[in-house]
Amino acid sequence: MINSGAILGVFGDVDNGKTTLLSKIFDKIFYEKEGITQKTRVLELNYKKSFFIFIDTPGHYGFSTTINKIIDVSDIYIIVIDILVGLSKNLILILKYILKKKKNSIFLINKIDKVSYIEKKYMIRKIKKDILGLGFLLEENGGENLLINISAKKKIGIEILLENIFLLSSILKKSDKDFGYVLKIKSSRYMKFSNILIIKNGSLNIKDNIYFRNKKVRITNIKRNGLFLKKISNYLTFEFLSDSLEFGEKFYLKKIKTKVKNKIDVLKKNVIFFKSFIFKTDCFSKYYAFKKIMFEFEDKINFLILDVGKLLLSDIKLSESLNQDIIFFSEKKCFNKFVLYFSNIYEIYNFLKKIYKKSKLLSQAKVVKIFKKNEKYFCGCKVLLGVLKNNKKVEIFSKKKISYSEILSLMIKKYKKDSVNEGEYCGVLLKNYKPIIGDLISVYE
Repeated sequence: MINSGAILGVFGDVDNGKTTLLSKIFDKIFYEKEGITQKTRVLELNYKKSFFIFIDTPGHYGFSTTINKIIDVSDIYIIVIDILVGLSKNLILILKYILKKKKNSIFLINKIDKVSYIEKKYMIRKIKKDILGLGFLLEENGGENLLINISAKKKIGIEILLENIFLLSSILKKSDKDFGYVLKIKSSRYMKFSNILIIKNGSLNIKDNIYFRNKKVRITNIKRNGLFLKKISNYLTFEFLSDSLEFGEKFYLKKIKTKVKNKIDVLKKNVIFFKSFIFKTDCFSKYYAFKKIMFEFEDKINFLILDVGKLLLSDIKLSESLNQDIIFFSEKKCFNKFVLYFSNIYEIYNFLKKIYKKSKLLSQAKVVKIFKKNEKYFCGCKVLLGVLKNNKKVEIFSKKKISYSEILSLMIKKYKKDSVNEGEYCGVLLKNYKPIIGDLISVYE
C-alpha cells in the first residue's frame, strides 16, 4: 500500500504557542518546563487518509544542531509567530536556515485574540514586511509560502491550517529513490535505544537491510502502536531497537553507490578548515548550551579543552604555552590578550561562524618519510597543495589530533630552500615535533 503525507517541522520562539497548537490539533495536553520545549516530539496525524508527521522543535536556538536536522528532514515548515512579539533574533536565525532549503513554509500569526482589530491589522502588516525582508515570498506576493492568522488557544484557524497542509502535501515532488529518516532517539529498558524511523518512499520488511552513508543496519524488529509487524510502508512511523543510529540520519532501502572523493580535490576546494580553542565557562547551564552549538562546527573547529569553573591564572598560562585563545563564557568580564570574553551564546555562535568561514587553506604537505640527523627529526614530505614556505606557522593533523608548530628549515637534495612548490618532495624541519608517516602539515591564512 502506497500512502501519501508529509513531514512537518514546527518551529517558533520560546512561548510562541507551538505546544498549545499541537495540543489542540491532537486533543492532548503537553506539559513543558517554563513553557520551553526541550525535547523533540514526534506526532502522527491521519487527516483525509493521508499521514502527517509533526515534529515539535526546541524553542531556543541553543539547540541549533537539533533544529537544523529537523529542517533538513521536513517537507513543509510551520512557523509559529507570536503577534505581540513578531520575529525575534532567535526566530530569524531559524528562518535564515529554512530559506536556504527552498521548501514551502506556512507562517502562523498566533494569539490574534489578544489584540484589537486595529492593533492586529498594524502588527500583521509589520510581520509580513519582516518576512518579506528575509527573502520569503508570500502567496499574496506571487510566492508559494502561506500566511494564516490563528489563535491556537481558541482553535481559530486550525482547520484552515490542516486543509492547506493537505493541499501542499499533494504537490510535493516524489523521489525516485526509496529512503527514510531517523526522527527520534530515546533510551529503552532493553539496554538499547528505541529509535523512531519513517520511510518516505518504498516499504520495509523485517530482516531487510537499511543503508546509511558509512554503515548498514539489519531490521530485526518493527514495532508500531505497541504491535510487532512484519512489514511497514511509507509515511508510517515505527520503533526500532538499535544503539547505532543517529538522530536526523538519512537511510536508503537499497544500497546506493557513492563516488569516492579524491582527498586532494577536497582540499583544493578548501572544504576542511581547522582552528583550535580552549573553552571555559563558570556554570554547567552555559556549558550545555555551548555543547549544543559546538557540534555544528566540530568538523572545522577543534576544542582542545572544555572546562567548567573560574578562570584561573593556570588557564591563561596554559593558553600561552599552547598559543591558543580561551573562549570564556560568563557574565563576569575578563580582559587578557589570550581571553575572548562572551556574555551570551549568540555572540559565540556568530563568532565561530565567522572564524571558520574566514580560514583558508594556503598549502599542505604529507609526511611520507622520516629522517633523524643530529638528534633532530626531519620529515620527508610531498607538497599536496599550494606553495610551502619557510618560517611559517603550521597546523599538524596527526592521529585525529591537532597540534601546532613552525617550519624551521626547508630542503631539497641537501640545499636549503625558501619555498617548495605543489607536487615537489622536500625535507622539513619543524619546531618541537616528532613526525609520524601520514601526518598532514597545513598552513592557513
